[in-house]
Amino acid sequence: MKLQCTIAYTAIFLTLMTGIKSSFAADYFVNDNSTTNDVFCSNIGDNSNNGTSATTPKETLTAIWNTYGPSGSNTITSGDNIYVDAGTYFQTDANLTLNINGISIIGAGSDFTIFDNNQSSTDANKFATITGDNITISGIYLTGYNYGFGGANVISIDGAQNLNINNVITNENNPGGGSSSIVITGGANVSFDGGGSNCNPGSASVAGGGINIEGNSNTVSINNYTLSANEKDFQGGSALYIVGNNTTLVTITNSILSNNVNGSSSGGGAIFIANGAQLNVSGTCFNNNEASQTSSVNYGGAIGVGRGSSITVDNCSFSNNIATSSGNGGAISVFTGVGSTGTTASATITNCSFSNNVASDGSDILAKRSFSRPANISINNCTFSGTSQDITVESSASITASNSGSPTNSGVTFANRTAPLGSPTTTCPSVINPCFSLLPVEFIDFTANCDSEFINFEWSTATELNNSHFIIESASDNFEFSEIATVKGNGTILTQSNYNFRFSDYNNHFKYFKLKQADTDGRIKDLKTISISSFCSIDLIENIHFNEFNQLVFNFNSKEANELDIRIITTDGRTILNEEIRTNKHQSEYKSGSINSITSGIYLIQFKHKSGKTEQMKVYKN
Repeated sequence: MKLQCTIAYTAIFLTLMTGIKSSFAADYFVNDNSTTNDVFCSNIGDNSNNGTSATTPKETLTAIWNTYGPSGSNTITSGDNIYVDAGTYFQTDANLTLNINGISIIGAGSDFTIFDNNQSSTDANKFATITGDNITISGIYLTGYNYGFGGANVISIDGAQNLNINNVITNENNPGGGSSSIVITGGANVSFDGGGSNCNPGSASVAGGGINIEGNSNTVSINNYTLSANEKDFQGGSALYIVGNNTTLVTITNSILSNNVNGSSSGGGAIFIANGAQLNVSGTCFNNNEASQTSSVNYGGAIGVGRGSSITVDNCSFSNNIATSSGNGGAISVFTGVGSTGTTASATITNCSFSNNVASDGSDILAKRSFSRPANISINNCTFSGTSQDITVESSASITASNSGSPTNSGVTFANRTAPLGSPTTTCPSVINPCFSLLPVEFIDFTANCDSEFINFEWSTATELNNSHFIIESASDNFEFSEIATVKGNGTILTQSNYNFRFSDYNNHFKYFKLKQADTDGRIKDLKTISISSFCSIDLIENIHFNEFNQLVFNFNSKEANELDIRIITTDGRTILNEEIRTNKHQSEYKSGSINSITSGIYLIQFKHKSGKTEQMKVYKN
């Protein structure tokens, strides 16, 4: 009975304490000067508001922190939430110090809560330095922060424990004297779930890149994350740079690392790891990464492993990665000539696929020993494209392979040459948010259809940054384009936009139309060129063009079954496609197979309908 009473009393006490803690927790609110897409606030923000309710939000996160944080009333405490509603916070929030344990900063989603510093600082302008424990940051987008001359990043994490960064994107933050967009030091414990760090450039004198993990005892988990189009010339690993002893452990799952370019002597187009740190990667895709310095040999188009470190790679795909300039290891290189401490470097690779990777030695994998520091690789149940020497061993390194067939190789020890026991099942996640510096508009498509003497144009964008307007141009057979219309863009918006324009001048037998986009800085980009023929008059075929995969694509404007003979003819009279197609009444689109021989230029497309009517048109391939 006494034990039961004690248990009951303890339960009541914990319940009461939980209630007390809950009642003490506070919520703070931030909103811009608009209620568009808002989910937290019912009024616009104003820094004269108290910021403690959805009806009285402050206008900036900085105002909340300065009012209620350590430099203000110091009332923000563990368990408190700061809600930052949808909007673009333009040059309003920088150099925050998040040093209070247990708080949460919650945005409306990385598509909606945008912090844009607009490169407004010449030195050391970051979003935040995080030193507090048990902090959660979620649903925000960070862009335009300068690295500066003083070592600034977008997010600096120093020793923070149990830090959760969820659905946070750091895109396009310019280089300076600092390191990567996100830097983790001081034995921190951090998890990233969703989001990404993309399009962060570097140069010959600064690092740049996606994430740096520096020093001992850091534990980092990265899941469902995108690291794409980052660049470095100063140190290895443009997407992810990891240095530390064997107390530093990094885990990557279900992520994608693509189009990262590294120009340093350390190598590792996407990832560089050395000095004893450990890396585990699973369910992740490495595509189109490049190690590309010009002064000497490159190592590891996708992953470069240096002295002292080891990696395990399971159920991953490696495609179109490259190590240039007499490169070694187009996908993975284990080379103990890079790094500053440690001896043996190793990689264990299982259930992985390798295709179309390129290097002079080891188009897929290379191991190279330096001095007395061994380099070892174990391969099991992997597939290789076999287009050149897949695996290379140099300088008394060691590579063993089993259940991976007979890839072309030099120096590999095979336990057996049995075919893989099963195919890798990696499903690459989508790359989120392409680089705005390359194209201010994330373009979806441009189409047209005929309506009597009118042409109806429609196009869509997924996101826009500083988009001034669109330009529509037309041309006849001479392909001399001239402007026929401009349509105002939506400026900056991270949600889909749909546009249309109705054009009444349709006098030419062949007509070509080009869509361009102009940003507010005056830069103009060609988006797509399409063709509309006289077939519009019989309501059969429309919107004919070549896509980025060298396929001929067109739509049927007909609810009936059709039979067509199609020929594609070059300007010198060669036929590069001759195909008969039959469609059912529900089919609205045709795509040919990929035409390998096609290049930019003009092509004659001939159609012969089952009725005997023959039509032809010229189509321009960008």
